[in-house]
Amino acid sequence: MIELLDLQVFAAVVEHGSFSKAAASLGYTQPAISQRIARLETALGRTTLLDRSRRGRIQVTPPGEVVLRYATSFSIGLKDLEREVSELAGPAAGNVHVIAFPTAAATILPAAVADFRSTHPRVNVHITEAEPQLAFPRLLDGRADIVVGYTYPSVNAPGHPRVPVEDLFHDPMAVALPITHALADRQSLTLEDLRHELWVTPRECPCRQAVVQACRAAGYTPVVVSETNDYMAMQGLVASGVGVALMPRLVAEIAVHPRTVLRPLVHDSLTRVVTLAARPTGYRPPACEPMLEALRQVVGAMPVLAQGGSAGQRPRNGCPRGVRASPLTASEEEAEGSAGYSAGQCAPSGGVTTVSRYFSM
Repeated sequence: MIELLDLQVFAAVVEHGSFSKAAASLGYTQPAISQRIARLETALGRTTLLDRSRRGRIQVTPPGEVVLRYATSFSIGLKDLEREVSELAGPAAGNVHVIAFPTAAATILPAAVADFRSTHPRVNVHITEAEPQLAFPRLLDGRADIVVGYTYPSVNAPGHPRVPVEDLFHDPMAVALPITHALADRQSLTLEDLRHELWVTPRECPCRQAVVQACRAAGYTPVVVSETNDYMAMQGLVASGVGVALMPRLVAEIAVHPRTVLRPLVHDSLTRVVTLAARPTGYRPPACEPMLEALRQVVGAMPVLAQGGSAGQRPRNGCPRGVRASPLTASEEEAEGSAGYSAGQCAPSGGVTTVSRYFSM
């Protein structure tokens, strides 16, 4: 008879690629792990599940792939069972786990969590930062309930084939320039304007692929002199004159370097599509749907997104719904004139306080 523990041990051996590492992760001795695998193979008619003929490498056989699929499913189901029962019996009203890429975690999630918590104060919201390629597998195996991800359609960078997503908003690119740059006074720029510039780009990722592909379509290959995946560091490099950069406009909701300006890029296809996904199968906590709706509502109220390509319209005062605009100070008016974005602060009026920074068009 097959035991659930045998399946869990088998999955651990495959995951770690080693009997000794699986033993360490589970708290067993290596001989005990070997015995469990032998028991499982015997229970399945003495079927070989792991090919250990290659020294130092474990190869999963075709029957082993079938066992792994079921073992993974059983393991996820068991975790779901434990979680659902514990949340029903626990003192809190449940938990919701959200994974978002860093820029979204710093801009969209804070207001969404605050709105959500105002109506669901007993639900714990757990936030993890991760890129989509790491987040979607966690959604499938139950370690996350919601993923805020992105894709670049211009480079055919899809999400996960087993995870349906909805488009949350389109996030066009902006050009980051030093405030002393000859092009800094332009209201918008094209890739042709940047042909002879030195570039700061992310390291290899869909964003980097999209930028390089778009430049090549414009007739040149960008000369990259520095690389970083941190958009704040990228702005610092631009401010210091290392090069120019392209970055999603959502970055302006975090901060704009005082010696950097962001200008809209005139290029329809060079756009990041931010997506929203919930766990497609398995246990979905009751708090999941209200959290999804909070994310949608916050996105519709963010000025930089409404102006840059979201489905909603920007409120006339430039602030999210339920938030009134406060006057600009003299220093903020000066910053607005030199930095190319509004630094108008939004004061709370029964809603969540935010700071809106949006582009001059």
